[in-house]
Amino acid sequence: MIEDAQAKRLRKKTYDAAWRARNPDKMKKYDAAYRARNSDKIKKARAVYRARNPDKIKKRRAAWGARNPDKIKKCKAAWQARNPDKMKKLRAAFAFNLSDLYVKQVLRVRTTLKNSDIPQELVELKRAHLKIHRKLKNQK
Repeated sequence: MIEDAQAKRLRKKTYDAAWRARNPDKMKKYDAAYRARNSDKIKKARAVYRARNPDKIKKRRAAWGARNPDKIKKCKAAWQARNPDKMKKLRAAFAFNLSDLYVKQVLRVRTTLKNSDIPQELVELKRAHLKIHRKLKNQK
C-alpha cells in the first residue's frame, strides 16, 4: 500500500516535470501570476533567508561580481551619474578623513600607478605628510 503511494507520487512528479518542460510559456505566465499575487510573502521569505544565511549571500554576490565586473562598473557609473550630490559629499568625506582611497588617489596623480601598486606604508607616510601640511596651512 505504501509502495503504491510512493510509486504513484513518483509517476505524478515525473509527469509534472515533463509537462513543465513541454509548456514553458504557460509556466512563465503561471509563475508571473503567482509572484504578483504573493509578492509580500515572497519578500518576507527572502528576507528571512538572507537573515539566516548572510555568509551564503555574501559568497554568492562576490561570485557574481567576479563573473560580471563590467556590469558592476556600469551600475556604479550610472549611480554616480544619478547622484552627483552624494558623490560630492563622499569625496569630501574621503578627503577630510584622509581615507586610504583618497591618499592613494593623491599619490597616483600624474602617474600610471594603480591602487594595488602602492604599499600601505607609503599611504601612512603620505597621510602624515598631508596632516602636517594641513596644520601648517591652518596656522598661517
